[in-house]
This record gives sequence, structure tokens and C-alpha cells, in this order.
Amino acid sequence: MSQTIGAALRQALHCLEQHGVSEPQAAAEVLLADLLATTRPYLYVKADCPLSTDQYVAYLARLQRRLQGEPVQYITGKQEFWSLEFAVSAPVLIPRPESELLIEHGTRLAQQWCTAYPQACLAVLDVGTGSGNLAISLAHTLPQAHVWAVDQAYAALQVAQQNAQCLGVAERLHWVCGDLVNAFQEGGRCFALCVANLPYVTTAEWDSLPREIKEHEPASALWGGSDGLDLIRRLIATSHEVLAPRVFIAGSGVATSHSSPGNNPAAGAFSLHWRLPRFGWYRARCLGASALTKVGVSKRSGLRWEHRYEGRAGWGAKVNHCSTERENVRRRAGAVEKDWF
Repeated sequence: MSQTIGAALRQALHCLEQHGVSEPQAAAEVLLADLLATTRPYLYVKADCPLSTDQYVAYLARLQRRLQGEPVQYITGKQEFWSLEFAVSAPVLIPRPESELLIEHGTRLAQQWCTAYPQACLAVLDVGTGSGNLAISLAHTLPQAHVWAVDQAYAALQVAQQNAQCLGVAERLHWVCGDLVNAFQEGGRCFALCVANLPYVTTAEWDSLPREIKEHEPASALWGGSDGLDLIRRLIATSHEVLAPRVFIAGSGVATSHSSPGNNPAAGAFSLHWRLPRFGWYRARCLGASALTKVGVSKRSGLRWEHRYEGRAGWGAKVNHCSTERENVRRRAGAVEKDWF
């Protein structure tokens, strides 16, 4: 029995709602529009058009995958980011819209670098590249940049390479399979910008994650240890070894502006800017990069809390917190000295 587009959509929406699937209407529309290689509005314009038997069977198969918790992006095999279409599959984390903030912030920092050093090469490092969405988006936005993208998972790098080829920036992308910045520590490469969207989910938060995330996206790209900062701390402790003077890092992991007197990076200081979705943006002034104090404002109570992470003896950090939720209120109250973005 043939089905029209409209009837298939109504049945799909009812089924997804009955099973408690999140955003059922969007899922029903996206899965069918992608299958028909058309747009979501077209589905309603052509609601009376029949689906072929093969199309209807394929649509039912997609709906079944969604009912089993598989994210829509893995079913369609793609996700938009920075107005670019990226291929995504099980080895890589699905790019989130909020990560576009890292491109915006990283672009500003890179432009500052280019203004300060107009003759220097703009070398960018993306740590934990996954699908390559940060590295490729920066390459698109900064045509003068060459980007080195690092990931421990070779399967993720294969997806990222495919995206770079499809999006026309492969000649300025360089791929490294390795752990954080270890591959560059002996080579002396000096990067002008480092972006890092590192895992930040805590052990306590892991069990409460939605099924779509916990059962289908790579745990290694999400879980950041007991406090969510395991890899972030490691990157902070070693990044100065591969960064040029006055270097900048941006990420959910990190955005760092480094300045080291003489030839001794450890003797200098650098600022880090990073964003954890549950806390907002942070700025840290680190005297050595191994210790980190995290200061926050509770979203619910507004109470200030503080925790200190110790590194090597004698190294420390001073952190100022500016919550994205409270930024405007605090600025009006005179609590924010300056807008450091």
C-alpha cells in the first residue's frame, strides 16, 4: 500500500512521540527530507505526493534506528557547522552549534596575531579534532592559515580528512594521530593559535546523559575524568612547549594567550580562555601552566565557589570568572572590570 509524504510524516511523528523520542517533529522531517534529497518545507508543499515502496521502507528503517536512540546526524551521516556540511559517523562526536563560539573567538585571536606579526606564518593547532569541524572551519575563515589537526583515534582522522577534501581545504590541513601536543614537543613548531574542544563531562554527570549521547557518541570524546578536566589540565601543562610567543588558545578546553620572557617558557605567564557549558567562560592567568584555580558562580544560587588544582611545586594560577548567563547583569553592576573577549 502506497503512502503519501504527508501521511508518512504523520505516522512517524505519532510513533516517535509515543516512544518519548526528543524533538520528534524535527527528527521525522529531517530523516524524510534527507532520504528524498529535498528540504523540510518541501515535504509540506508536496504532502500529497506518494512515496515509492522502496522510499517508504527506507524511511521506516531510519525511524527504527531513531527509536533505538541513534542520533539523527548519524542516520543521515551529516551535520551542519559554521554553514558547512560535515560528514559524521560513530567514530566522531557530533559537532554542536555552541562550538562555533570557538571559531569566532579563535578568529579574533588569530587576527590579533596577524596584526602583531604580519610577516609570520599563521600556524594553527586543533587538539582533538574529531570530525575536523574546528580545523576546517578555521581554514575556511582564515585563508592564510595552515592547520595541524590532532586526534588519538585514527578512524576520526579519516572522517576529518574526508571532510577537508569535500570542503576544499585539504591542501592547508595536516593530520597527526597522537596524544594532545606530544607529537610536536621535540619538533619545536611554534603555533600562533590552538583550539581544543576537549572532553569535559564528569563522572557524576555521565550517567545522566541522554541515551543518544551515552550509547552512541564516542565516550573518549566526552568523558573528562572525575571532575571533567583531565585532558584540559594536561594540555595546559604542556601547551607552552609548542606555542609561539604571544600565542592564543581557544576551546571548551582552551584559549590561551602566551608570553614568555627570554627562551624559558616556564618563566613566562599566559592567559587561558575556555568554556565549559555548565559554567560559562573563564579566564586564567597562569604563572607556570601546571596549577589551575577554577572560580565559578552557581547558576541556581549565584554563590561563588572555588577549587584549586595543584601542579608542580611553586606554580600557580589566578582565575577570574565571567558567566555568560550573568555577564550583562554583572557588567551593569560594575562587577566586570573589562570585556576581555
